[in-house]
Amino acid sequence: MTNDKKLENYFKAVRMRLEGASKNEIIEKTEFPTWRVLEFFMNQNNLTLPLNKAAFNKNGDVTYFDEINTDAKAYILGFIYADGCIYDKERFGFCITEDDSQILEFIKSEMKAENSIVTTHNKKGSVNRKPQCTLRIGSTKLVEKLKTEYGINERKTVREGLVFPKIDEKLLSAFLRGLSDGDGNLYFKPNGNLLSKTVFRWTICMTDKPFILSVKEYLESKGIKLSLIEKQGKTCKYYVIYTNSKSHTEKLCDILYRTDGFCLQRKKDSYLSFKELR
Repeated sequence: MTNDKKLENYFKAVRMRLEGASKNEIIEKTEFPTWRVLEFFMNQNNLTLPLNKAAFNKNGDVTYFDEINTDAKAYILGFIYADGCIYDKERFGFCITEDDSQILEFIKSEMKAENSIVTTHNKKGSVNRKPQCTLRIGSTKLVEKLKTEYGINERKTVREGLVFPKIDEKLLSAFLRGLSDGDGNLYFKPNGNLLSKTVFRWTICMTDKPFILSVKEYLESKGIKLSLIEKQGKTCKYYVIYTNSKSHTEKLCDILYRTDGFCLQRKKDSYLSFKELR
């Protein structure tokens, strides 16, 4: 798509937004394959879209992040670090694969959010893209707390600033579990009953190098050996930390699943399957 064509589609998006269209409706009726591509184009050209007040959440619990004092709050905070998105000074939310929609159901219930979880299946730009679920929450107070306390800002994918949270040590396992459920991968491949040939590995990938190094430092202080690699993506560099052995992956999972709090069950099942083989 040429730059003139992109600009034409941008103005179409502006008109739709002023008429009250949602983000999903705008993407479906323009030639931008995803909302992220549209945002990248706007950033490169110093453009913005008008706010759609009708899409705001009817507040919910605006004090939710005032104190991280429960397993659920720590988990949701970790998931926001990984898969959350700040849109502006009044809105944040999530867009994840429909397969993991249980996470958004949990967040919606926990935070008493009143907006609906919307499912779309936009295949533009990728024929293999799975249906996506989105949840948007509108609250100036919540957004301000996420920005000032934890360094979660707009376009966090391409900028540093995330702050390793100063929360009770006993809640860090839930925070890391949320982080892992968002940006981590727990891979288990059994090989019959031969444990020595079984693969059990954990990785997590993020673009904020100082933050990922903080995660690495904390886990290594718990006796977990990790490696770090740097890769170049399409628009920015990203960093991957990963375990070097099955025993260290098991030790890490013992931390992640120390409590019976909410988690993405398919990832925990990999851990439980390995423990059973053990």
